[in-house]
Amino acid sequence: FYDTAYPSGLRLLVTMEIARAVPYKIEGGKDIPYQVEEGEEVIKELFDLSYTDYHYFKEKFMDKQHTNFVCVESEQGPMILSVIDNGDGTYTALHRDANGNKRVTFPSSDLRISFFRSLFRLGPTPANFVKCISPILPANKFKKNSNDQLPAALLEFEEKQTIKGFKFGLLYRAPGQVREDELFTNEHGSPEFEEFLDFLGDRVELYGWNRYRAGLDVTSMFI
Repeated sequence: FYDTAYPSGLRLLVTMEIARAVPYKIEGGKDIPYQVEEGEEVIKELFDLSYTDYHYFKEKFMDKQHTNFVCVESEQGPMILSVIDNGDGTYTALHRDANGNKRVTFPSSDLRISFFRSLFRLGPTPANFVKCISPILPANKFKKNSNDQLPAALLEFEEKQTIKGFKFGLLYRAPGQVREDELFTNEHGSPEFEEFLDFLGDRVELYGWNRYRAGLDVTSMFI
Protein backbone atom coordinates (compact mmCIF):
# COMPACT_ATOMS: atom_id res chain seq x y z
CA PHE A 1 0.00 0.00 0.00
CA TYR A 2 0.98 3.62 -0.32
CA ASP A 3 2.14 5.52 2.73
CA THR A 4 0.78 9.10 2.63
CA ALA A 5 3.87 10.39 4.42
CA TYR A 6 5.74 10.51 1.13
CA PRO A 7 6.34 13.81 -0.68
CA SER A 8 3.29 15.52 -2.18
CA GLY A 9 4.89 15.58 -5.63
CA LEU A 10 4.94 11.79 -5.72
CA ARG A 11 1.39 11.57 -4.42
CA LEU A 12 0.20 13.97 -7.11
CA LEU A 13 1.98 12.01 -9.84
CA VAL A 14 0.30 8.77 -8.78
CA THR A 15 -3.14 10.22 -8.09
CA MET A 16 -3.25 12.18 -11.34
CA GLU A 17 -2.80 8.95 -13.24
CA ILE A 18 -5.59 7.37 -11.23
CA ALA A 19 -7.85 10.38 -11.79
CA ARG A 20 -7.62 9.92 -15.54
CA ALA A 21 -9.06 6.41 -15.22
CA VAL A 22 -12.65 7.58 -14.83
CA PRO A 23 -15.26 6.84 -13.73
CA TYR A 24 -13.89 5.49 -10.47
CA LYS A 25 -15.04 5.07 -6.90
CA ILE A 26 -13.56 6.12 -3.59
CA GLU A 27 -14.36 3.71 -0.77
CA GLY A 28 -16.70 5.41 1.65
CA GLY A 29 -17.84 7.87 -1.02
CA LYS A 30 -19.90 8.01 -4.17
CA ASP A 31 -19.14 7.41 -7.82
CA ILE A 32 -17.47 10.45 -9.31
CA PRO A 33 -18.60 10.97 -12.91
CA TYR A 34 -15.89 13.40 -13.99
CA GLN A 35 -14.57 13.26 -17.52
CA VAL A 36 -11.01 14.24 -16.81
CA GLU A 37 -8.79 15.97 -19.32
CA GLU A 38 -6.37 17.40 -16.79
CA GLY A 39 -6.34 15.65 -13.44
CA GLU A 40 -5.06 18.47 -11.25
CA GLU A 41 -8.37 20.25 -10.56
CA VAL A 42 -10.18 17.01 -9.79
CA ILE A 43 -7.36 15.99 -7.48
CA LYS A 44 -7.64 19.26 -5.58
CA GLU A 45 -11.38 18.78 -5.11
CA LEU A 46 -11.22 15.08 -4.36
CA PHE A 47 -8.48 15.31 -1.76
CA ASP A 48 -9.65 18.56 -0.16
CA LEU A 49 -10.72 17.56 3.34
CA SER A 50 -10.86 21.13 4.66
CA TYR A 51 -14.66 21.51 4.58
CA THR A 52 -16.35 18.20 5.20
CA ASP A 53 -19.82 17.81 6.75
CA TYR A 54 -18.01 17.66 10.08
CA HIS A 55 -16.67 21.17 9.56
CA TYR A 56 -19.99 22.28 8.06
CA PHE A 57 -22.04 21.13 11.04
CA LYS A 58 -19.51 22.47 13.52
CA GLU A 59 -19.46 25.90 11.88
CA LYS A 60 -23.14 26.27 10.98
CA PHE A 61 -24.93 24.50 13.83
CA MET A 62 -22.83 23.70 16.90
CA ASP A 63 -23.25 26.07 19.85
CA LYS A 64 -26.01 27.89 17.95
CA GLN A 65 -29.76 27.75 18.40
CA HIS A 66 -30.94 25.09 15.97
CA THR A 67 -33.46 22.26 15.80
CA ASN A 68 -32.99 18.56 15.13
CA PHE A 69 -35.72 16.35 13.73
CA VAL A 70 -35.37 12.57 13.88
CA CYS A 71 -37.06 9.88 11.79
CA VAL A 72 -36.38 6.59 13.55
CA GLU A 73 -38.04 4.26 11.07
CA SER A 74 -39.30 4.57 7.49
CA GLU A 75 -39.11 2.78 4.15
CA GLN A 76 -36.09 4.97 3.38
CA GLY A 77 -34.41 4.08 6.66
CA PRO A 78 -33.60 6.30 9.66
CA MET A 79 -32.92 9.98 9.01
CA ILE A 80 -31.90 13.08 10.94
CA LEU A 81 -32.51 16.66 9.86
CA SER A 82 -30.77 19.65 11.45
CA VAL A 83 -32.26 23.09 10.72
CA ILE A 84 -31.11 26.57 11.70
CA ASP A 85 -32.69 29.98 11.12
CA ASN A 86 -30.08 32.20 9.47
CA GLY A 87 -31.87 35.38 10.59
CA ASP A 88 -32.03 36.76 7.05
CA GLY A 89 -35.25 35.17 5.88
CA THR A 90 -33.59 31.84 5.04
CA TYR A 91 -32.99 28.50 6.73
CA THR A 92 -30.03 26.15 6.38
CA ALA A 93 -30.51 22.41 6.79
CA LEU A 94 -28.33 19.32 6.88
CA HIS A 95 -30.20 16.12 6.03
CA ARG A 96 -28.66 12.73 6.80
CA ASP A 97 -29.78 9.32 5.58
CA ALA A 98 -28.24 6.01 4.53
CA ASN A 99 -27.23 7.49 1.16
CA GLY A 100 -25.26 10.35 2.65
CA ASN A 101 -25.75 13.97 3.66
CA LYS A 102 -27.49 16.78 1.84
CA ARG A 103 -27.01 20.50 2.49
CA VAL A 104 -29.98 22.73 1.71
CA THR A 105 -30.72 26.44 2.07
CA PHE A 106 -34.29 27.60 1.51
CA PRO A 107 -36.31 30.80 2.05
CA SER A 108 -38.73 31.00 4.97
CA SER A 109 -41.50 31.65 2.43
CA ASP A 110 -41.24 27.96 1.44
CA LEU A 111 -42.62 26.93 4.82
CA ARG A 112 -46.31 26.16 4.30
CA ILE A 113 -47.75 26.74 7.77
CA SER A 114 -51.44 26.03 8.30
CA PHE A 115 -53.83 28.90 8.98
CA PHE A 116 -54.55 27.55 12.47
CA ARG A 117 -50.89 27.40 13.47
CA SER A 118 -50.26 30.85 11.98
CA LEU A 119 -53.26 32.28 13.83
CA PHE A 120 -52.00 31.05 17.19
CA ARG A 121 -48.33 31.68 16.32
CA LEU A 122 -47.42 28.05 16.87
CA GLY A 123 -44.73 28.09 14.22
CA PRO A 124 -43.94 25.41 11.62
CA THR A 125 -44.22 21.69 12.31
CA PRO A 126 -41.41 19.19 11.66
CA ALA A 127 -43.27 18.15 8.51
CA ASN A 128 -43.23 21.75 7.24
CA PHE A 129 -39.44 21.79 7.41
CA VAL A 130 -39.01 18.31 5.92
CA LYS A 131 -41.16 19.18 2.89
CA CYS A 132 -38.77 22.05 2.13
CA ILE A 133 -35.93 19.54 1.84
CA SER A 134 -37.65 17.06 -0.47
CA PRO A 135 -41.27 16.20 -1.31
CA ILE A 136 -40.49 12.47 -1.31
CA LEU A 137 -39.36 12.31 2.33
CA PRO A 138 -41.80 10.81 4.89
CA ALA A 139 -42.46 14.20 6.47
CA ASN A 140 -44.95 12.96 9.08
CA LYS A 141 -42.45 10.49 10.53
CA PHE A 142 -40.01 13.18 11.70
CA LYS A 143 -40.17 14.21 15.34
CA LYS A 144 -38.45 17.10 17.06
CA ASN A 145 -35.63 15.95 19.35
CA SER A 146 -34.65 18.36 22.12
CA ASN A 147 -31.99 16.20 23.76
CA ASP A 148 -29.14 18.62 24.49
CA GLN A 149 -26.59 15.83 23.96
CA LEU A 150 -27.71 15.14 20.39
CA PRO A 151 -25.69 17.95 18.69
CA ALA A 152 -22.45 16.65 20.22
CA ALA A 153 -23.34 13.10 19.18
CA LEU A 154 -24.06 14.29 15.62
CA LEU A 155 -20.74 16.13 15.49
CA GLU A 156 -18.93 12.98 16.61
CA PHE A 157 -20.82 11.00 13.97
CA GLU A 158 -19.77 13.43 11.24
CA GLU A 159 -16.15 13.28 12.39
CA LYS A 160 -16.18 9.49 12.10
CA GLN A 161 -17.49 9.77 8.53
CA THR A 162 -14.61 12.02 7.52
CA ILE A 163 -12.14 10.31 5.19
CA LYS A 164 -8.70 10.69 6.72
CA GLY A 165 -6.72 8.36 4.52
CA PHE A 166 -6.72 6.90 1.05
CA LYS A 167 -5.61 3.53 -0.18
CA PHE A 168 -4.68 2.37 -3.66
CA GLY A 169 -4.26 -1.19 -4.85
CA LEU A 170 -1.93 -2.38 -7.61
CA LEU A 171 -2.33 -5.62 -9.53
CA TYR A 172 0.22 -7.24 -11.80
CA ARG A 173 -1.09 -8.69 -15.06
CA ALA A 174 1.28 -11.14 -16.65
CA PRO A 175 1.34 -11.55 -20.44
CA GLY A 176 -1.68 -13.51 -21.62
CA GLN A 177 -3.70 -13.07 -18.44
CA VAL A 178 -7.23 -11.81 -19.09
CA ARG A 179 -9.30 -13.02 -16.14
CA GLU A 180 -9.55 -11.41 -12.72
CA ASP A 181 -8.81 -14.66 -10.88
CA GLU A 182 -5.55 -14.97 -12.83
CA LEU A 183 -4.46 -11.52 -11.68
CA PHE A 184 -5.22 -12.26 -8.03
CA THR A 185 -3.25 -15.52 -8.05
CA ASN A 186 0.01 -13.80 -9.03
CA GLU A 187 2.47 -14.08 -6.17
CA HIS A 188 5.21 -12.12 -7.91
CA GLY A 189 5.47 -9.55 -10.64
CA SER A 190 7.98 -8.82 -13.35
CA PRO A 191 11.26 -7.03 -12.58
CA GLU A 192 9.72 -3.88 -14.07
CA PHE A 193 6.71 -4.17 -11.77
CA GLU A 194 8.95 -4.63 -8.73
CA GLU A 195 10.93 -1.57 -9.80
CA PHE A 196 7.69 0.43 -10.06
CA LEU A 197 6.69 -0.61 -6.54
CA ASP A 198 10.05 0.56 -5.23
CA PHE A 199 9.47 3.86 -7.00
CA LEU A 200 6.12 4.35 -5.26
CA GLY A 201 7.46 3.92 -1.74
CA ASP A 202 9.20 1.78 0.83
CA ARG A 203 7.93 -1.74 1.48
CA VAL A 204 7.01 -2.55 5.07
CA GLU A 205 6.21 -5.71 6.99
CA LEU A 206 2.50 -5.73 7.73
CA TYR A 207 2.73 -7.68 10.98
CA GLY A 208 2.87 -5.20 13.84
CA TRP A 209 2.60 -2.15 11.57
CA ASN A 210 1.15 0.67 13.72
CA ARG A 211 0.56 3.35 11.10
CA TYR A 212 -2.06 3.68 8.36
CA ARG A 213 -2.84 0.10 7.28
CA ALA A 214 -5.52 0.67 4.60
CA GLY A 215 -7.75 -2.00 6.15
CA LEU A 216 -5.09 -4.70 5.83
CA ASP A 217 -4.46 -7.36 8.49
CA VAL A 218 -1.50 -6.37 10.66
CA THR A 219 -2.11 -8.88 13.46
CA SER A 220 -1.37 -12.16 11.65
CA MET A 221 2.18 -13.28 10.99
CA PHE A 222 1.19 -15.45 8.03
CA ILE A 223 -1.19 -14.08 5.42
